[in-house]
Amino acid sequence: MADNETISKNDEKEVLLTKEQVNSVANKLKEITKRNAYLITINPQKPLSIFESKFGGLPYWDTSMEYPVDGDGEKMLLLAQICLDGLERLNNPDKIELPQKGMLQFFCGADDVFGADFDQPDSQKSFRVVYHRDIDRTMTEEKIRALGIPACTDEDMEEYTPVFIPVAVDVSVRETYIGFMDYRFDILFLEEAQRQFGIDIKDESVDTIVGSQDWDELADEFCMGNHWMLSYPYFVQYDPREDEEDFRKYDMMLFQMDSEMVEDEEGWKDYVLWGDCGVANFFISGEALKKEDFSKVLYNWECS
Repeated sequence: MADNETISKNDEKEVLLTKEQVNSVANKLKEITKRNAYLITINPQKPLSIFESKFGGLPYWDTSMEYPVDGDGEKMLLLAQICLDGLERLNNPDKIELPQKGMLQFFCGADDVFGADFDQPDSQKSFRVVYHRDIDRTMTEEKIRALGIPACTDEDMEEYTPVFIPVAVDVSVRETYIGFMDYRFDILFLEEAQRQFGIDIKDESVDTIVGSQDWDELADEFCMGNHWMLSYPYFVQYDPREDEEDFRKYDMMLFQMDSEMVEDEEGWKDYVLWGDCGVANFFISGEALKKEDFSKVLYNWECS
């Protein structure tokens, strides 16, 4: 048991851990949740192509396939596509990887909620995740444009897409760990605090057992913003899996697309904007990903 000098209570009778204890738990949490993931960074200098990884623009498509449409039969917009050919393996202990070749694409309906269904977020009626196992390198932009596919650059699409400027992206491997907005963060933190210090805090939350400054530092340290694949999620409001037991089967974050604005010599440019600087997440079960089955994916986005 921890002694009385290391655990105290504040005026609201909430349990507090000392800074040293918070750091000890935080370090252990990094250790047990550590995994390699793909960091995605925009590269405005890189030429756009139907075969390259990018946000927005004209997608690669096999014209012998039916192009994804929403519930009204309208063709969807490309959010992002990631070329998997030659992608470095993650080599995590769970052996969860992206397919080793082909193209993975994320589409959304051209509507005012960007194809989201907040009541049934895993129903791919107005969004779609498509995996092309093989890429036809003889395909041309002209053939794809002939399908009448909308693009984020179309004048009448500005209100219906979070991608304002099509841009190529780079993909690299980075070490990461659980984010503080992931519903599992509190569970793991409290379990580890109890294990290390022998106190029963299972009915508490992390922000009630640490001081306000320590909580702010934790939030900064465990913030998983940015664009990622197979990392841990970030949210501006809450994790949609927290209160829905059935959604917890989506235990792997397939793709996260954050808002991003960049300042250059011409001023600020909005590349991606989810409402008021929000973020979008696509979740899949690890077992489905191992089978390369993208038929069941949970898509959610939110803004402040």
